Amino acid sequence: MIGFLGRRLAAVGLQVVLVTFIAYALFFVVSAATGATPEQRVAGKTATPEQVARVAEILGTNRPVYEQYLRFLGGVAQGDFGYSFAYRQPVSKLLFPAAGVTAALVGLAAVLWMLLAIPIGLVGALRVGSRPGRLLTTTTQVGISAPVFWVAPMLVYFLAFQPSQ
Repeated sequence: MIGFLGRRLAAVGLQVVLVTFIAYALFFVVSAATGATPEQRVAGKTATPEQVARVAEILGTNRPVYEQYLRFLGGVAQGDFGYSFAYRQPVSKLLFPAAGVTAALVGLAAVLWMLLAIPIGLVGALRVGSRPGRLLTTTTQVGISAPVFWVAPMLVYFLAFQPSQ
């Protein structure tokens, strides 16, 4: 059991590293393709090439992408998520208050999910093959299969949209 858990945690860790590295690398590819590099954005539109080079040196964006990524991971491991130039404060000061709100939403969603899932599962298990059982099974499968990017706007439209009279 401990061996399985260790392998599973190692696989998850590797997956997180790969996905974040790909996202990190894509950011640099897109910024290089559009000309909106981090050093150019921080230095400003009217900055000279020397000023942009100096900002790149300060930010460390003149180093190879893999080196920047490893530095980023080292900072994250120590709780340093970097600095937000848009909000002019450390990212951790933005992240941790939002994490509390997110945790509350996830907790409430889990409670609501259980309040729905348990009765649906009981009816489906107790009435196998009956009309209510088949209806609940079909509805559940459609709900699971529906894409989130479509369901979310539909829920907002039907539950929150108030047409003007």
